[in-house]
Amino acid sequence: PTNTPTRVPGSSASATPNSTATSEPGITRTPMPTPIATQPPSPNAKVDVSLSVERLANTDVVVGRQMAYAVKVTNLGSGPASAITLVNALPSNAKFKDAQPGPGFECLGMPSSSTGGTLVCDIPAGLPPGASSIVNVVIVPASAGKLHHSLNIVTLSQESNVSNNAIDFDLTALEAQYLYFPLIRH
Repeated sequence: PTNTPTRVPGSSASATPNSTATSEPGITRTPMPTPIATQPPSPNAKVDVSLSVERLANTDVVVGRQMAYAVKVTNLGSGPASAITLVNALPSNAKFKDAQPGPGFECLGMPSSSTGGTLVCDIPAGLPPGASSIVNVVIVPASAGKLHHSLNIVTLSQESNVSNNAIDFDLTALEAQYLYFPLIRH
């Protein structure tokens, strides 16, 4: 085999005998392309982290029975959102039961089993544009009446829209004996 300098297609310099591009009868070795660095986000890229809540079951909220809801965090912007934190102030008349964090989420601040408290979950790696992650939260109403939920998110990224970073909502917990079940006759 001859180890003569060979021009590698697409390169601007000839290969030298010590390089990985050599020409041998019937064999051409071409060096691996240099990886292209990831481009930083455009200075015009905007971050818009949004918060939404959805009940997981369309059932009545009853004292002593579990109630689940999903908290969804989405980056609606064109730039990456970094280090996102979700703070969920639970109703003072409900007990925290469980939190199931989705991909990217870490729930570190779990409330005790007493009523009320605050659930804190983070997305330490942030969210790229268009991405979202969900935390499923389960509580158990301890008494009848209004269950007030207060949630908000913050990110280390400069946001273009903070009006969708907080949600307050109320549900009404009923005592079990006040549930109405229609009588079905055949």
